[in-house]
Formats: sequence, C-alpha cells, structure tokens
Amino acid sequence: MIASNILSQVCERRPAVPVLNGITHNHYAYRDTSDPVYRRLRAMLDEMMSACHRANLRVVPATLREVADEVLARPAIQEPFACEGAIFDLTADRAQIDTAAS
Repeated sequence: MIASNILSQVCERRPAVPVLNGITHNHYAYRDTSDPVYRRLRAMLDEMMSACHRANLRVVPATLREVADEVLARPAIQEPFACEGAIFDLTADRAQIDTAAS
C-alpha cells in the first residue's frame, strides 16, 4: 500500500505540521464520476483517508496557504548546521569543489 508507506514515512520524520499532499490539475472539472481523471483522484483520496484511519490519525483538510500560515505561526526551530556532501574550497576567488577531500 503506497499511501500507508508514505504515511509511515511522514510519521517517522515527525514534522511540526505533518502534511499529505495530493497534486491535481485545475484544468479538469472532476465532475464526471465515470471520467478516469476523476476515478484516479478519488482512488488517491480514498487510499490516503484509509491509511490515516488505519493509523488512528485525525484528518484535517487544509489549503497550502493554511499549512504555511500554521508553520509560520510557530516559533522557529534552530537546527544545528550539518555539513554534508561536497567540500568546497572558498579560498579561491569563487567557490570550487575540492576534489582532493573526497
């Protein structure tokens, strides 16, 4: 079950505001229940809801604006800096990848 897998990953990450996104295209009317576009959207939403109910999670519908407003209303969390990936040599006149460090 894809929805359950995604939901478990979100829960493991424990974000301040957990969100499941569903991407749609606003040029579809989603009115015709026999339209494959409608059926795919409905199946996605049904799977998301079922996964949430199985995990005993309360579903709160929200727009992206509402989610952003909730995040911005919370105090900022200071995360420690973690240097990962490539090491850059900043002593040159521009940043260059230091390949000797790898």
